[in-house]
Amino acid sequence: DESDQKLLEVFAAKIAIALANALNYQKMISAEVAATTDFLTGLNNRRQLLRLGIPLLAGACRGGAPLAVAMLDIDHFKKINDTWGHDAGDEVLKALAAQLKVRFRTSDVIARFGGEEFCIVAPNLDAAAAFVLFDGFRQSLQAMSVTVGTAQLSVTVSIGISTLVNESIDTMISAANTL
Repeated sequence: DESDQKLLEVFAAKIAIALANALNYQKMISAEVAATTDFLTGLNNRRQLLRLGIPLLAGACRGGAPLAVAMLDIDHFKKINDTWGHDAGDEVLKALAAQLKVRFRTSDVIARFGGEEFCIVAPNLDAAAAFVLFDGFRQSLQAMSVTVGTAQLSVTVSIGISTLVNESIDTMISAANTL
């Protein structure tokens, strides 16, 4: 009858609104991921590193806890791109990102900072432990090779570490970048 038809129309309209809301929510989540994640490596991007690193630094300052900030730079990356092509360079970046994800703690903030630079903010890691961790990572990378086509590429990194906790994450990043 007519009242059932109107109820069905209202029900259909409510379902349509729910579906539209679900699609909008998915678009919002996708936009947030795109805004905070490096598209090539799947790591945090620089914006997300700063967003997550600032409260970690604030907590370290308040609680007197150690905090390490490291900058990793792939050695001779331009030569890899120039010799083997940008696709090979992308493979090297993805391989390094995969190793970073495996090697570091879930509490550490790992990000592609830009180009061939990566940054790690590691809470509750003092200077001695930071040196051991990052030097061990550097050595493990040195022993690894990345397969690009039929070639095996060696990858080495230079790492600077800052453990002098101060009021600015940017200052710690800059200090790590100059070491």
